[in-house]
Amino acid sequence: MSAEIEQQIIERFQEMDQRTQAFAESTGIRCPAGCGRCCTSPTVEATPLELQPMAREIVRRGELLQRLEALAQAETSVCVLYQTDPSVSGNGRCGLYAWRPTVCRLFGFAAVRTKHGQAELAACYHHTEIQLEVVTTAKQSVRQGLDTPILSEEAAKIESLDPTWGTERLPINKALKVALEREALRVQFSQA
Repeated sequence: MSAEIEQQIIERFQEMDQRTQAFAESTGIRCPAGCGRCCTSPTVEATPLELQPMAREIVRRGELLQRLEALAQAETSVCVLYQTDPSVSGNGRCGLYAWRPTVCRLFGFAAVRTKHGQAELAACYHHTEIQLEVVTTAKQSVRQGLDTPILSEEAAKIESLDPTWGTERLPINKALKVALEREALRVQFSQA
């Protein structure tokens, strides 16, 4: 992957972060401090393309073999980058938060399109449990046209940068493995 495409991915991630922050500020939806419940889902998917900046960062830190080994030894489908908080059950964090993929940036702060094309907030179940009134009001605001990131549209912005690597959604650990292997090859060929 070219440095230009990688820079475009990073810029799109920054735009997503700005939009989700604006959405959070306008609706009042907040993740509880230290919450990492979404990270423990075994169904999180990403593309190797959106994980390429993370792969490059892993290589830059000299952690390639360590991360590939963790992926090979993973006994669950929970993201290998998730670090639990041993002092508070249910809490944890991403080990490479700044480099997380689209779904991790948008979860709980974005909408999906209904079959009729209407935006509908894809609320986090934990947000709903602890902030029911806030989430209910946010859902209504989204239906009434509040500017909300649409998960599929934000993902398409990344996918369009490289359709070869950007369209195949894989379980997050598998997508990370593909991105790391691709980055390792790039490094190997650049040194030759």
